[in-house]
Amino acid sequence: QPYFVTSHDDQPLVFAGLWDECMFGDAPLASCAIITTESKAQLKELHTRMPVMLSVDAARQWLSSGEGKELLLDQCLTDFKVYKVDKRVNNSRQEGEELITPV
Repeated sequence: QPYFVTSHDDQPLVFAGLWDECMFGDAPLASCAIITTESKAQLKELHTRMPVMLSVDAARQWLSSGEGKELLLDQCLTDFKVYKVDKRVNNSRQEGEELITPV
């Protein structure tokens, strides 16, 4: 069963991540990863892990502060709207707002 997850106030969710570029032989190789943490609140019912999600302001603070994971995890959002949606949302050929309407 697919679920729709959004912030409690419908503001954009910012996923914390890491990006790096190194040389792979003679070519540059870019890589990235989403930072995860133990699931919190309503998301515990869906999975044991969740992305570290931040408000836009918290993301700016994290990026400009030079602080590590302590600030990141302290600012991680834990209040979400979570609801079941139509299973057709799993089909990449489907489009439309009705796919994320609660069922």
